[in-house]
Amino acid sequence: SVSIPTQYTDNRKTIFEFIEALLLLRRILIVDLSLLFNSRTHESDKSSSTISSPPYN
Repeated sequence: SVSIPTQYTDNRKTIFEFIEALLLLRRILIVDLSLLFNSRTHESDKSSSTISSPPYN
């Protein structure tokens, strides 16, 4: 759990920018987790496949 210190403000622009920043962080986390999950899946696929080639004479 994360605690973000805030202070009261009536400035709507400041509130809007704060919410935008939180949404941006959320999107970054979603993309990072998705990339991490997909890279692990591909790594396991690579290790399970076998490629053979004929020997050179």
